[in-house]
Parts: sequence; C-alpha cells; structure tokens
Amino acid sequence: TAGPKPFLAKLYQMVDEEETADIVGWTQAGDGLVVKDPEQFAQKLLPLHFKHSNFSSFVRQLNTYGFSKVDPDSWIFGHVHFRKGRYDDLRLIQRKSSHRPVTNKGGAAASSATNPPQPFDSAEASAQEAALRAEIQSLRTSHDNMSARIKSLSGE
Repeated sequence: TAGPKPFLAKLYQMVDEEETADIVGWTQAGDGLVVKDPEQFAQKLLPLHFKHSNFSSFVRQLNTYGFSKVDPDSWIFGHVHFRKGRYDDLRLIQRKSSHRPVTNKGGAAASSATNPPQPFDSAEASAQEAALRAEIQSLRTSHDNMSARIKSLSGE
C-alpha cells in the first residue's frame, strides 16, 4: 500500500510536533489542525518543511487536498481523514481534480473515445461522501453560530 502524499506527511509531522504547539497543533478534539500564529508559522515552519514561506499558498494546498476552514474567525482546518493518532488514514486523502475539461487541438472538448470514463472507485466515493458530510456539518454549525450572533447583536 502506498504511503501518504509528501505534503500530507509533512503536514502531519508539523502538526504533531510538541515543540511547535504554540504555533501550530491539533484541535482539542484531535480532528483538525490549528494555526495559532500564522506569522510565525509562515516565517519559521513553512520554510523548514516546504520550499516557500507563503501562508496563502499553504492554505490553497490544503484546499487542493479537500481540507476546509472550520471556523471563519480562526485558522482551523479539518478533513475527515486528518486525525490525531491516525497517520495511516492520510493515504485516503487525495488531491482534488482540476475540473477543467480536456480539450483537443481545435479547442473543443475531447470526446469520450479519447477520454474514456474512469472506473468507479467505491472507496474513493465513500471518502468523498464522508468529507462532504463533514463539510456540511461544519457549514451548518457555522451558520447556526452566525445566526445566534446576529440575533444577539440585533437584540432579539
């Protein structure tokens, strides 16, 4: 069985390091990562593990792998297969496809004869479904929190 993608292995290692827990670490429940100090994270940790120190690029890379921002007011990211103590689950995380149609030389979309459909992968579909369900739950929670905040601000 293939191991996790290098980005995910480095990410897990970075989040799991006790020495840098004041900069980045696990959520209290161990179901996501928290960047506690984005400036220090970009200046000190990103260059140690990756070839850049750009926080926005790091966030884009997280999004590429299906991570979502859990709290709009902080740098907390979650993925159904990114869990403390579950390093082996990282291999279940796949990069998202670009969703751009393949075009032929004339600029038209390629036919199915030149781009046959891929076989159905039930494990990947289950993982995607679980990730979508987790994201929906996260969005519902965020929505409920925002609704409660709006009510409190409007004095209802």
